[in-house]
Amino acid sequence: MISLNQARRFTNHKIFLLLFLCIYTSNFLYHLSQIDRIFCIDLRNRVVGARLISQDRSPYYYKWDPSQPETLFDPIDRCPIKNNMITAPPSILLMMQPIANKSYTIISRYWVIIHYLFFLLIFVPAYWFFKSQRSRVYLSITGIILLFTSQWIESVFMGQSHFFLPAILSVTIACTSIKAKSRYFFVGLLLALLVWIRPNALLLVPFMFCSRKINRWQLFGGFVLGCVCFLVLTFWLRQENYWLDFYRSCKDWVEHYTSGRGYKVCYSLKTIEGRTVILPQQRPVQWEAEISNVFNILFNKTGIRINQTLVTIACASAYLIVLYASYRKRTADIVDLLLAGLVLYWLFEICSPIPKTTYYFVELFLVVYFMAGKFTDLTGSNRLVFLGSLFFLFADFIPGNLTIADILLVISLSQYLFSRHLKTG
Repeated sequence: MISLNQARRFTNHKIFLLLFLCIYTSNFLYHLSQIDRIFCIDLRNRVVGARLISQDRSPYYYKWDPSQPETLFDPIDRCPIKNNMITAPPSILLMMQPIANKSYTIISRYWVIIHYLFFLLIFVPAYWFFKSQRSRVYLSITGIILLFTSQWIESVFMGQSHFFLPAILSVTIACTSIKAKSRYFFVGLLLALLVWIRPNALLLVPFMFCSRKINRWQLFGGFVLGCVCFLVLTFWLRQENYWLDFYRSCKDWVEHYTSGRGYKVCYSLKTIEGRTVILPQQRPVQWEAEISNVFNILFNKTGIRINQTLVTIACASAYLIVLYASYRKRTADIVDLLLAGLVLYWLFEICSPIPKTTYYFVELFLVVYFMAGKFTDLTGSNRLVFLGSLFFLFADFIPGNLTIADILLVISLSQYLFSRHLKTG
């Protein structure tokens, strides 16, 4: 027999889930109805990149001129920089091939649908991972909050693709708790997929092998098999040169942003493929598009530029210290280790000289869900920091509020992981 209190908790949990689904659906339909009014500037260069690959042309150093078809034009391509605005790896461009040759209007609608499918792919595994009814109530409330954040709105209307990392990590965390004997083999495959889509995510992988509580041979086997499959796919599709150009382009962007050189838009067209080009300042939604790299902010506010080599050395040292401490801790939980790796991954990214605006931090949505699911286990100060991060998401009257929110969120996760480290010795 189910007690009255248990029945009430179950009912409350279902009510909040239903509320989340209703708001999720209404937001999706609203954004889908608005997308034709917006050009989706960042999606454009990914579409152009996918189209170039379909023509066996390297996408990263292509420069459009009026003799070229309009379907290959990116309105924010910069000159005299030798590379272009296509910064997505070849893996993402390859996955976009099935829709790349459709009209840009249709692709923009598809991208809204894909965004919302991946929002669920982040939410549902996290919801399944946390079994307590109270945690699931907090997760539903958190999901509602994230639907209204500037990070999510900007990601949808800019046409970004940072939802891949938190979705794959959310599924990975869920897989670690299933009862199947081969679960760590599938975790290894997921990690290989993640690295293929987001190469910087390789920073997370060593942390997974620090756990003595898992079958590390299974994990290694799945990861190696996945890497081999994607490597074979790369050579089979003759994409190895695209990956080399992608690497070169990343280096060129770092050089550009550390040099302080100026740039200008190469060409300007008012309409492309029948769509009016709406630049970022003309978008019909309001948010503060912040540059969230801490050293860029420091330079913009004070004029002080920190040597990038020293920053990289400091980040690498922090990474190795935390990795070594994780390896020495024999009882470390694999989910804790994965999240520790995510903190260090985030540290490298926010200290990178390449600017990243608010849409980048969709990658931290998994952290928000995890902290919400663990809310009852947090200390008082830890709860305060976490709730502070949620408050700053909407405190637009405070300069740099979104950057502050992201920093507080990672601090709250770090607090939790450190307290876990102390408790388990």
